[in-house]
Amino acid sequence: STPSNSSAASDVYKRQIVSIDGGNFETINPLLEKGVMPNIKKFQHKAILESVIPPATAVAWASFSTGNYPGKTEIYDFTMVDEESWKIDFLSRKRLKTKPLWQYLSDAGLKPCYVNIPVTYPVDKINGIIVSGIETPSTFYNYTCPPELKQELNNLNYKIDVSGLKDSKEEIVKEALNIFNTRIKVAKYLLKKDFQFFIILFRGSDIVKHYAWGKPEVEKVYTEIDKFVGELKQNPDYEVIVMSDHGFEKIDYAFNANAWLEKNNYLVSNLKRNWFATFGITRKRVYRFVRALKLEFLIRIIPRKFSQKIPEEKINFEQAISTGVVDMTKTKAIAKGAIKSAQIFLNTKKRGG
Repeated sequence: STPSNSSAASDVYKRQIVSIDGGNFETINPLLEKGVMPNIKKFQHKAILESVIPPATAVAWASFSTGNYPGKTEIYDFTMVDEESWKIDFLSRKRLKTKPLWQYLSDAGLKPCYVNIPVTYPVDKINGIIVSGIETPSTFYNYTCPPELKQELNNLNYKIDVSGLKDSKEEIVKEALNIFNTRIKVAKYLLKKDFQFFIILFRGSDIVKHYAWGKPEVEKVYTEIDKFVGELKQNPDYEVIVMSDHGFEKIDYAFNANAWLEKNNYLVSNLKRNWFATFGITRKRVYRFVRALKLEFLIRIIPRKFSQKIPEEKINFEQAISTGVVDMTKTKAIAKGAIKSAQIFLNTKKRGG
């Protein structure tokens, strides 16, 4: 229930949620013991919130925002495959079938501030602030509520996520750190505005571990998040919650489901159908070309749907279908893989199989 007066609402709902994407104890505990995360250490043993199944960013945030388990949200990844075809749609706010938390808060007369939370694009018009998350095509689209906030953030060189066109892991990590540092700056800027509920997701902790596991960059991100939490805790009006959407761990071996399907004649590849693949054009080579011409700004405005058509050296599920490197007229099954789980889709008659 909502308190009957605004001052009470402010006291009850002046909450801060800081989310560490892919936060895991294998990374956090040694840093706590080292003494470089004194602020988050105060949260240790307070509570443990389990993730969803499958434990993935898009799935977890859809459940967090609606209070529904994945079976009800029907969101299992950042991309969805149509049941009667091989049409692939990217995750968006439109996929949420029930009212999300930010709308409940807004309708109750409270002002939420959402920063970089997945499944918020296209942004809703609310009595508050939304800076949409990873599914946003680029900052050239309207990614904020209110719309005029976009220019304020652009003036701060705000970026949503790392570009898919990169030459090396080192460049990905470098950009991730730059975006992370800017996001902290933007968070401090937005904290000066009027709100009763503030939530932010730091994606850098996930990206850096993907590409720099065990390296100093990981500690750098976590210690900076700890400093940010410490600054929030200094304000007596704030009630701070630290959470994560899923865990993270080192993988020594992985089972390639599509390789097994191809070996057993369930999947048929066809590299000749995609002219990108035919001429050896990959994302890495496109990036090198763009960078050589000093046209890096183009990377920021290319919609994700187009970049997915340019294959990587290791083809993923979406690229396999959208680029035509898998012959769907002969394929019986194809896997949409993750390290710990893989969704296997059958090529039914409705899909043309």
